[in-house]
Amino acid sequence: MKDNARIVPSAAADPLISSSKVLTQLSKVVPFLVRPKKPEDSIATYSEKSRKIMFLKLGFSIERGPSLIPGGGTGVFVNRGRVRKGQVVALYPGTIYRSFEPILLASINNPFIFRCLDGTHIDGKDWGLSRLVFKSCAGRDRMGPREVADISWLTKNPINPLNVGQYVNNHTKDYPSNVAYQEVELSEGLSHETRSMMPYVNYSGGRGLPNRIVALVATRNIEQGEEILSSYLTLVGK
Repeated sequence: MKDNARIVPSAAADPLISSSKVLTQLSKVVPFLVRPKKPEDSIATYSEKSRKIMFLKLGFSIERGPSLIPGGGTGVFVNRGRVRKGQVVALYPGTIYRSFEPILLASINNPFIFRCLDGTHIDGKDWGLSRLVFKSCAGRDRMGPREVADISWLTKNPINPLNVGQYVNNHTKDYPSNVAYQEVELSEGLSHETRSMMPYVNYSGGRGLPNRIVALVATRNIEQGEEILSSYLTLVGK
């Protein structure tokens, strides 16, 4: 198991880039993404527009497809352009549970639970109970007509194309990792419109918009056609 892990000497050494650089990169593309104006508008059309905007702003775009890893199911690929080392490639979406909040029922048979260094959990499963919880929390916290999160990540056509990080597969000996997870606290300076395109809600609610995000940051250059792969296990020294 240890041979398959990403090992860092301390929590302070875990981030690949600064939190401010993560937020700067997100601010280059997220505010320019557009939601459908009417219910009858095709979400697939807007999802495709978003990938084009992503390519224009970041120099690459990503999409889901059959993994190259035997038995890997769905994976995430760079379908256009080139990712540079240190770029944010995707976000890990989901409902945020703080360390003291109940997640037992949602975690049963759920391989999409991401555990943060401080014990916070993010449930990135996009079907079943997890899907219902996310949609319920997003509806609960909605402020009139204003969305508080990108619910479209629960579909095959996310409006924010970054919101597919839960489908990034674990690396293998033959397919080494090219991204690492990075936890970031959101600054208060981000606009509501930008935050509403993020794929996060707080389970408990009542305390404003979520402040935690998990970004997948490239550890090397990633070429067009490559599958994005991470290390599911990070061992952090003291």
